[in-house]
Amino acid sequence: MQPNIFCSWHLIEDQKFIKYRCIYCANTITVLDDYPEPPVMICRKTFLANHTHGSETDKIRDFVAQVSEPSIDMLCDKEETNYRYSLCSSCEFLINNTCQKCGCLMMKDKVFLDKLTLKDQHCPINRW
Repeated sequence: MQPNIFCSWHLIEDQKFIKYRCIYCANTITVLDDYPEPPVMICRKTFLANHTHGSETDKIRDFVAQVSEPSIDMLCDKEETNYRYSLCSSCEFLINNTCQKCGCLMMKDKVFLDKLTLKDQHCPINRW
């Protein structure tokens, strides 16, 4: 059986913000009102415990390190995320909801913390 590599979120009581903490890696995130559900994120602890080498693993490890503690300032608003998604969804490199250029998983009905939602990320073929 393949080990779970995604964060398992626990809601943290906070009167000002919606916050979640991963029960495995203790990563804590604050989500926007536009996205009340926690994003799907690769868990630092479970991923690194089960994947140790290979070029794809290295790419994912670098990405996880970059977004492991995102702040609100790092995130695009819902409008920008939807715009990026619309460009990706019509791209010839999107096969089975996965970008063949960067490896991102693109699914409209889920909130992912990925290249679509991060302001400093760009499409590898410069579509956005």
